[in-house]
Amino acid sequence: MSNPIKHHYISKFYLKNFTKSGGSKQTLFAYDKVKNKYFKSNPKDICYIKNFNKISFPGKEYIVETEQAKIESVLAISFKEIIETKQYPNDEQLIHILNFIALVSLRNPKTRAIFDKLYTDIADKLMSMTMSSEKIYKDQCLQAGIKEEDIIPYEKQKKFIEDKSRYTLEINQEVHIKSELKAIEDLVDILYQRNWYLIVSDETIGEFIISDYPVSIAPLNKSDNLQHIGFGIRNTEVCFPISKYLAFIGVFEDNKQKKFIATKDIINKINKATYDFANKQVFSTKKIEF
Repeated sequence: MSNPIKHHYISKFYLKNFTKSGGSKQTLFAYDKVKNKYFKSNPKDICYIKNFNKISFPGKEYIVETEQAKIESVLAISFKEIIETKQYPNDEQLIHILNFIALVSLRNPKTRAIFDKLYTDIADKLMSMTMSSEKIYKDQCLQAGIKEEDIIPYEKQKKFIEDKSRYTLEINQEVHIKSELKAIEDLVDILYQRNWYLIVSDETIGEFIISDYPVSIAPLNKSDNLQHIGFGIRNTEVCFPISKYLAFIGVFEDNKQKKFIATKDIINKINKATYDFANKQVFSTKKIEF
């Protein structure tokens, strides 16, 4: 059996929920925000990066991807049951949905790019501090176990580091994977503190769209000027489409009613949030003018 190369950061079982009949070979219309153009595709050929979850451990290079596929097969059952019944999820199904929200929020090129910049900025600052004086530079080299006779001359090293055209800083992929796996449980705990509501639509009301980053978060009140917005911030709303006719909304405010019938305005609002939070591409069963 060959190793899986195409690693979907948005699962195929989930993308299928937004096709006309739920098939992996069904056509989806994709709109590329960056290139400003449409193209046709299917769930198998979108939202993947080759070896996105590959690690360097000998003989276990694809264990993250294969184990994740097993987890997704369990989550897919809960999604299927909710879509078929259009009923509010039970406790187990709710936990499965929240785990999936956490998974696609963290294990995503958009999120990795944010942490790439964070890590490289930190590395840049550490290098600047190290090269701020010859004494600090030599002390750091010695602490790292470099013999004094093997230390590159200070001025030569400083000239190299200041010329950023001569090198690039890249974060090891395993650093990302390890961080993501550690953070998923914490994020699920935060998401579970929200009150979640099921929004139900049908072909007469309208369809929800999906994107390559399908989780959106925004202030409940447009007038709120929140400098930093996150899953644990109050007075915010998390939107997550489940299928083309179902969406999940999570807020900290409570309401006895857990299931609502969608309106065209609600669908437009959720679709706009999905579009705004997309990394590069959005997907739907038909062309939509954005």
